[in-house]
Amino acid sequence: MDGTALGDLKVVEYASFVAGPYCAKLLADMGADVVKIEEPGSGDLSRAHGPFPDRLPHAERSGLFLYVNTNKRGVTLDLTDPAGYRLFQALVREADVFVQDRSPKEAKELGVDYDSLKGLNPRLIVTSITPFGQTGPYADFKAYDLNISHSGVEGYAVPGGLGHKMFPDRPPLRLGGYATDYSAGLSAAAGTMMAVLAREIYGVGQHVDLSRQETELAMNRVSMVTYFAEGKVVSRDTRNYPFGGTFPTRDGEVIIRPTENGHWGALARVMGKPELADDPRFKNRPDRTNNSGALNAIVAEWASQHSKGEIFDLCRTGGCPAAIYADAQEVMESPQVRSRGFFQEVDHSVAGRWEYPTAPYQFSETPWSVRRPSPLLGEHNRQVFEGRLGLSSQDMARLKANKVI
Repeated sequence: MDGTALGDLKVVEYASFVAGPYCAKLLADMGADVVKIEEPGSGDLSRAHGPFPDRLPHAERSGLFLYVNTNKRGVTLDLTDPAGYRLFQALVREADVFVQDRSPKEAKELGVDYDSLKGLNPRLIVTSITPFGQTGPYADFKAYDLNISHSGVEGYAVPGGLGHKMFPDRPPLRLGGYATDYSAGLSAAAGTMMAVLAREIYGVGQHVDLSRQETELAMNRVSMVTYFAEGKVVSRDTRNYPFGGTFPTRDGEVIIRPTENGHWGALARVMGKPELADDPRFKNRPDRTNNSGALNAIVAEWASQHSKGEIFDLCRTGGCPAAIYADAQEVMESPQVRSRGFFQEVDHSVAGRWEYPTAPYQFSETPWSVRRPSPLLGEHNRQVFEGRLGLSSQDMARLKANKVI
């Protein structure tokens, strides 16, 4: 052990863009030795996606790639070449976990599927992250964050609440950023760790089959249960609180949710209208639901006269649930986030020194740390292929000349 939570775990990653790399990053952040395999010459797709410093595209300066691949070692390897595949097999023989994101058909053709690998290493855990899982009529379909956002229900209900009221004619939207990919990566990492624990008991590896669609469906379980139980489809028009919700302020938006009677009484006092607590239109939750239009009009008028920070502080100390909608700058400058060291500087040899989001957890005995920045394309070829697998410098020169690495 090296003082990290997963210092004894060896991981090989053959995945691109966000979901698979994020799964492996979470393991790497907890100490796992992750070797990331990229295609020679081109590398991970995320290298071509920004944001880029100074808005100048560069394969080694992609903010997306830099974030999703910290704490990994990177090699280049062409698995379609027999020599490249033999090197891949050598890495897998000594690995604990293999993370890949190829479709079932492509994985089988490349020889990176579970059935092709379990004979090499019976203790190997293979985590496959695909749009629709390993089975079913959609198993080999391609999909991106946009497709998954809508096939997983969420897209149909975005934007809801105030967003829909402000722009009722706009079409459905996907979630911002690559939210479904990050959810899939997180779920895959959790499933992988369950398989690691199971191996401690049973002594054998297994296949972790992660469907990105099903991950999103699980995230939207309330929408699904609403349909199963009540036959109602949650949409942009119906996804809203019966009363309360999002309100514009002088400098942004807040969410105020006076669900319980005590909450409503507290909000009435905060607004300087304590008599509203006993108003028969709003006295109980059913009353507030039936008169939501009048209630929301009162709250909206009050909110429009204050800043979101003022409203948050008043509600927080007064006893009514409320939160602000923070932009990126406000989050970066948050004293709470700063006090916990969530943003840390990472120095990259090409991209330079920037602040990165880190981990949402802190371990008392095995602390998180940035051990290395995201790898340059093929940066650790010599370290891994010579140092770990025993290749000679002549072998390396020949493989490079043949574009295997």
